[in-house]
Amino acid sequence: MSVKRRSFLAMMGAAAATPALPSGVPSLAPKLKALGVAHAKKFPFVSIMGLSKRLKISDHQAQELLGYLNRKGIVGPLNSSATGLSSGPSRTFRAAPVKTRMAEAQRARTKAAREKALEAKARRHSDMMAYLRKLCVDQGVQLHPRVMAVAA
Repeated sequence: MSVKRRSFLAMMGAAAATPALPSGVPSLAPKLKALGVAHAKKFPFVSIMGLSKRLKISDHQAQELLGYLNRKGIVGPLNSSATGLSSGPSRTFRAAPVKTRMAEAQRARTKAAREKALEAKARRHSDMMAYLRKLCVDQGVQLHPRVMAVAA
């Protein structure tokens, strides 16, 4: 009988201590919320899998964080997949600017090459206009003064 009494007392002690234990899942830490917001700004699509991998948290915490981001309006409507994982589009995503020194240097080289090609084309046109003017004058064709000004 003493074994039954001990298990009964253990159960009663556990039942008495249960209200003292925190119930449910603890709320998200402010740092984790801030990391979730930063993740939504960096990536255009936020999912439970992405949050858990990049923030190194459990799937359950990632699901709670995604729900929090959705409630705050940071993430759009949630879509559930066949695997039961949720995801949603980020409303705060900002594409990173792609201004690097190498890209700027490439743009400058391209612009210089384009200007050089335009100058060469203008030279070819002016040479051709001079030739046509000379040809017309040699043939005795009377040219308009505007044409004479352009060809000169």
